[in-house]
Amino acid sequence: MDAALRAYKEHARRDGIKYVPANVAKTLLKRAKDSAYSREIEFNLSLSHVDHLIANCNRRCSISGVELDICSDGRYTLNPWAPSLDRVDSARGYVEGNCRIVCVAVNIALNQWGIDVLHAIVDGIQKVRGKPPVLTPGESRSNGADVGNTSRSLSA
Repeated sequence: MDAALRAYKEHARRDGIKYVPANVAKTLLKRAKDSAYSREIEFNLSLSHVDHLIANCNRRCSISGVELDICSDGRYTLNPWAPSLDRVDSARGYVEGNCRIVCVAVNIALNQWGIDVLHAIVDGIQKVRGKPPVLTPGESRSNGADVGNTSRSLSA
């Protein structure tokens, strides 16, 4: 068993969270597969790959850094903090190397408006708080270079 998954399961047990990785991963996988079918885009994800993505995100949204609310009651889309499978490059399908785990709220925002709008909102919040923007002047927002970076969170 992967060390990250073991640590995640221990964290869930310690916090009293009913975490059933197979249920969460199966739900995300099924939704992605159904979405790929209806959009007629490529799909090659496996249950083990989605499990790996969940384990390696350390219970955090890959874009915002907010803690994910992992549950097994099937209310994933009603909960803004629930995990969601996002395609890094929306021109590509649900394929290995093009997916990450984000919270539902971020995924909806990305689908509706894109990463530039999220960055503008965060930069505005940072300005109101008297903090520097997330991106430094001259750093590209739309070239995709920072899109999958999990080391830097959009939250302050």
